[in-house]
Amino acid sequence: MPSIPQASEDTFAGYLWNRLLDGGVRDNIYDYGGGLKDGAVSVWNGAVNFGRQAYRHLGGDVRAGAESRAFEAGIQSYATDSAVRRAVNREIYNQATDLSNYSARNIGRVVGRFITGTLARPAGLVAGVGDGTARLEEGGNFAAGFIYGN
Repeated sequence: MPSIPQASEDTFAGYLWNRLLDGGVRDNIYDYGGGLKDGAVSVWNGAVNFGRQAYRHLGGDVRAGAESRAFEAGIQSYATDSAVRRAVNREIYNQATDLSNYSARNIGRVVGRFITGTLARPAGLVAGVGDGTARLEEGGNFAAGFIYGN
């Protein structure tokens, strides 16, 4: 069987053709599909995280009350202190401009979370809050947890 010739990568068409030949496009499609699945599953995991935290709060867990006060203080600080607001906005900007976040799998994960969260409306918001709060408890970033899951 004759081999299919490679193209010059000087043009987008040539680059795409070579990626088709070496299987890169296929791999990206599979990664995107895996990300969609991960995103859909993470919405339900986030809803479970939210439920666990709500149960802890309703049960009178002392740590949960302290976390709640710290979260409220953080929101108040963001609303009133411009230095805190700049620092948080800078971190969100850094997350958004970090090109390693834009792999096919991560894009699929965000889209999967969005689609599942939209179809299961209250569960989507609850999941984002649950994942964001769980990430905060681990010492991480609420915005990253809300968007990418935990």
